Amino acid sequence: MNTLNPFSVDGADAIREILISQIVPLEASSSYNVFRERAHVVVSSLTPALIWMRDVKGIDLTIEVIELSIELRWIWALAIDKVLILRDPQTEVESELDVSAEFPNELALTMRSYLDEVPGADTSLPFSEQGCQPAIQHLFVELPHLAGMIDRLVLRMPFLDRNSHDQDAPKS
Repeated sequence: MNTLNPFSVDGADAIREILISQIVPLEASSSYNVFRERAHVVVSSLTPALIWMRDVKGIDLTIEVIELSIELRWIWALAIDKVLILRDPQTEVESELDVSAEFPNELALTMRSYLDEVPGADTSLPFSEQGCQPAIQHLFVELPHLAGMIDRLVLRMPFLDRNSHDQDAPKS
């Protein structure tokens, strides 16, 4: 393993800082700052879960994994149902992994705190019954801020590129 890849060895705090640093700051007067702040909350609540996936389940933190994890349905599945949605990078076929017996409640509660703040979301109902309001509200966070974060990661850390299956940083 090449330890130059922070996503393969660093802890939640370091990974969170790397991800948050890729969210572009907006003008102080921008009305979109509320969504930028929500993007920070998403990243802060997801990062410990991503590290748990890596360390306990052996799932590499690739761009594909991080990109999937910012989707509302992924957050909901893990936080509420304790199910990991996984996507094969070659075929893009998705599968589900039940982690209800092992996923720590404190991590689920941290992620759920974001869901509780999404306007229109009702965590007492299944994701399929949420209606469009929570999805729209999350898109205001996901599209400009979190998707941009992913794009900047690919540019700044090309060894994590979506098409690269060797996730270790190149040796210098």
